Amino acid sequence: MSTVLKYGTYSHSPDEVMLDNIGRTLEFNDSGVLNSAKLRWDFSGKLKASSQSALGTAILAMESAYAVVGSDLIFTLDGTTQSAHAVLGTNCLYGPRCIELSFGNEIQSEYATMRSYKISMEAVLEYNASSSSSTSTVTSFDESISVEGGGKRRIMAEYIVELPRSFIVAQKTVARATQEGSATGRNGYPSIPSPLWPSNEMEDRRQISKKSPKLQDGNTARSFEVTWRYEYEFSERPTLTVPNRWL
Repeated sequence: MSTVLKYGTYSHSPDEVMLDNIGRTLEFNDSGVLNSAKLRWDFSGKLKASSQSALGTAILAMESAYAVVGSDLIFTLDGTTQSAHAVLGTNCLYGPRCIELSFGNEIQSEYATMRSYKISMEAVLEYNASSSSSTSTVTSFDESISVEGGGKRRIMAEYIVELPRSFIVAQKTVARATQEGSATGRNGYPSIPSPLWPSNEMEDRRQISKKSPKLQDGNTARSFEVTWRYEYEFSERPTLTVPNRWL
């Protein structure tokens, strides 16, 4: 039974391709949950044709096919039956895409009746995304809380001759707290946590920022980061509470 490798609408000749390596590297988010898997295929083969002109046409056809990003990459058993080795573009976060296509000089008849080549493909499969959360699946989250003030205020008075002296000018001072953090969503901006002390928030100082998403495959937006900062003031120093955990 012959095997045929297909990429999109392009099909290699039967038994033309040798699968040199198929690998998968798992990637986890900051909480240790499986986030995605990067796939890599390395394969090689020899284009065959009856003439140099026909060989040149075959080379251009293959190069044109692998210039397309996101087509299905399928290793078939008989030209139609899909084997266990297949990467469907609709299942990928990005890719499949060709990251290397090179031609060698392995035999004397190179570019006479055949042409040796090597191709490397990569794709990223998405995990940990359900229909209800895939638009903002959080890949990283960090928040911190700091508290200052609330105690006595001392000043150091300086004199022309005498040594400086310390004076208490207030037994109680305004206590202040800051809650700030950042989160990154895979496919959209994640929701941000609410203020921990809403009745004490200085709302005029609230800061919410969104960063531009990163692009993959040149036009697919991924990695949406949002940051937040809340400031609070209290008449008494608050108990330092625990920051929000992973959303």
